[in-house]
Amino acid sequence: MRAYLHTAPRWVLCLVYGVPFGAVMSVGILSDNGPLEMIVFGLVGGLLYGVLASAAAAKPRREVQDLLGEISRDQYPTVFRAARRGPVPTDPATRTAARKLAGHDLVQARIGTFIALPFAALMIAATVVGRDPESPWFAVLSALTAAVTAYQVYLWRTFKRRIESLALTDDFV
Repeated sequence: MRAYLHTAPRWVLCLVYGVPFGAVMSVGILSDNGPLEMIVFGLVGGLLYGVLASAAAAKPRREVQDLLGEISRDQYPTVFRAARRGPVPTDPATRTAARKLAGHDLVQARIGTFIALPFAALMIAATVVGRDPESPWFAVLSALTAAVTAYQVYLWRTFKRRIESLALTDDFV
């Protein structure tokens, strides 16, 4: 999650999560129903999803805020950027907070990888074994699942290297 979303009020998260979901759901229902049903379905679906997603994001937001500790909210963008990319901060407190955040993100990336790997294997097996030659959807979903899994592995490796670079800087500064 981006730094500005960690400091945003809950209603903003509800909008950030709900509006795109409602728009996609409205377009998905467009072919079967009229415009009134499309708008109502999008609004209700987006509102419900936004409320549920913002409630689900509350615990991870608290975890990150507890992890960062005494870092002021003004420094959140610097810490988030340093945990992922960019120059290593010279301030020891900011560098330490960035290393903690990168460690937290590494754990989340590992969890995502271990969740995505079996799902990707099942999707690819379903594509090979039970694929309907007339429908490309299994192949598309398999490719999408493989891409998500590869991205999770990429994140895992990126966070490991970033933690190493933040730790090396601590020794020499």
